Amino acid sequence: MSMAGLSISRLERMHEVLSGYVERKVITGLVALVSHHDDVYVATLGTMSVGYPAPMKRGLDESIEGWLPELANRRVLKSVSSPPDDTVPALRRRSMQRTCRGIESIQ
Repeated sequence: MSMAGLSISRLERMHEVLSGYVERKVITGLVALVSHHDDVYVATLGTMSVGYPAPMKRGLDESIEGWLPELANRRVLKSVSSPPDDTVPALRRRSMQRTCRGIESIQ
């Protein structure tokens, strides 16, 4: 993981601020992702849920449909040159990582 385009001091400050929310029990845990071009920083803090001591995990490849059910049963263009109404059901679920990075695919 390259960090050339990201400020280490700002990432440390972000980590400090986000850690405060977990320490004050405002939230049980979180995953933070910062990306700039090809530079990506991911931090996990806290636990998965209240009363569940397992540490938070990245889980960025998991489906986002549990968090955003309106993205379930998505349809995508058949091809890059298809008109907007020429769609097919998406072959795979939308992941958290693809959503955070703004990556979409055309089948």
